[in-house]
Amino acid sequence: MKKEYIIWTLLAAIVIALGIIFRTDYFSHHSSDKSYYKKDVSRYFEGTNHDIIVYSLAVCDACKSTKSFLAKENILYHERPIEEMKYKNEYSSLQIPYTPLILLKPDLVIVGYQPDLILENITRDSYE
Repeated sequence: MKKEYIIWTLLAAIVIALGIIFRTDYFSHHSSDKSYYKKDVSRYFEGTNHDIIVYSLAVCDACKSTKSFLAKENILYHERPIEEMKYKNEYSSLQIPYTPLILLKPDLVIVGYQPDLILENITRDSYE
């Protein structure tokens, strides 16, 4: 009897913990109220030759659409999946809890699937 109680208690704790985790902004991949931010993001481009960085989640449909759009338009970008620990901290430091986050060098952050906004703000150097 006591063993069953412990097992059910642990199971309930796990379910509650997962519920809390999946409600946090880290896992939000819907559109924010604002579609872009002016912010100096030049430091995020150190070590890359690209003018566009896309922070994405594998389970995010807007991320998939953004990457598909960029590929279709032959626009070069560097993908940084935030499931990877080395990119998670960078993403968190931006303090914009939505995906995808598209950084355009040197000072623009686009939130969500925004193909028109991307095209309006990229340089021809971003194309293959």
